[in-house]
Amino acid sequence: MPVSEVSRGGFLAFFIRPPVSNKLRLYVMVGAAAVFALAVLMAAAYWACQQGPAFYQQVLAEGPASAKHASDALLHEAAALANNLRRAGQWHALFTADQINGWLAYDVLQNHPRLFPPSISEPRISIENNRAQIAFVWHKLGWAAIVSLEAEVYLRETNVVAVRICKARAGLLPLPLGGLVNDFITAGQEVGLQIDVAQIDGDPLLTITMPWADHSSDQFMQRLESLEVNEGEIYMAGHCQNAQAVGSVAQQPAAALESSDQQPVSQESSAQEPSGQKTATPEPTANIQQNSSAEVQTEKLNIHR
Repeated sequence: MPVSEVSRGGFLAFFIRPPVSNKLRLYVMVGAAAVFALAVLMAAAYWACQQGPAFYQQVLAEGPASAKHASDALLHEAAALANNLRRAGQWHALFTADQINGWLAYDVLQNHPRLFPPSISEPRISIENNRAQIAFVWHKLGWAAIVSLEAEVYLRETNVVAVRICKARAGLLPLPLGGLVNDFITAGQEVGLQIDVAQIDGDPLLTITMPWADHSSDQFMQRLESLEVNEGEIYMAGHCQNAQAVGSVAQQPAAALESSDQQPVSQESSAQEPSGQKTATPEPTANIQQNSSAEVQTEKLNIHR
């Protein structure tokens, strides 16, 4: 169509044309509506993904001074725990959610910037009875979302902590856990944790084996025997035992077995000693018989008299 006609009839004249132009106008309108709807959906999804739990916004609003104070308290408790794990006896430790969040906000950024994978940033935690809620910003494929996980934490057996992820959300939207669980496993393995994955009623179950043994000296054996997740705090307790004492206790049954094997030999030798003195054993019996016969003869002599 000549340019002069478009300019003469105006922009509306381009759409008020024969049936072919009507189809083109319909396609343009449908395409524009689809693009607009897609843009609205993406904006709504992005907004929904940025809606974190209430505790997360409150914790992020805390200042650096309070975060440093809480971080120092956690490091002090961790240093005391490390000292207790290097000597035999009972040990226990108590960490609060404020201490953990302060450590995550201050010490991790200052001294451990590579503790978490690049896809995870600004992690924070909330602790309730038997459950912990974790929130962080997750970066994946050019998309950022506030992810929140609700997990049940308990001690499955000695030195083995179980974490059952009961709920996962990206903001207000449900979140598949496949890639996220893999990121957690990778982060745990980088700090020396042994993490196994299982399923329980459709929920991912992470079993974490604690690396308590001091492999550098092999002097002590640490045991985590109690784990309590209470309101706003985590309590752990156990005992540390000397590895040499454990080895000596383990060797006692073998030593006792060897001594028990030798005891029958000594009993047999002591039992054989009387058999070599058969001539000496009847002597008391012969003396008794001679004395009794002499007494009988004396009694008979007295009777005859």
